Amino acid sequence: MWIMFIFLIAGVLIGYTAPIAKYLPWNKWVTMAGLVFLLFSMGASIGRNSKLLRDFVQMGGKAIIIAVLAITGSIVVTWIVEMQLFRAKEKK
Repeated sequence: MWIMFIFLIAGVLIGYTAPIAKYLPWNKWVTMAGLVFLLFSMGASIGRNSKLLRDFVQMGGKAIIIAVLAITGSIVVTWIVEMQLFRAKEKK
């Protein structure tokens, strides 16, 4: 678990200090490919877990509501943080 935080912090430091503006379009594609692969692998893991699929019917609407709210909250918080960071960069 710590290795993920180490790589995250290293990426933030490199992104903040290094002049990587020419790599930003390429970085967006790599990030998107990584997210798509992550979602695909999570879906495959869920699909292979027969107990989870059986219990999914019992979880019902509450699980769907919780998942939708969690995703929506993540998107909103990410958008707010991103807007704040871009405003801070524009002021410099």
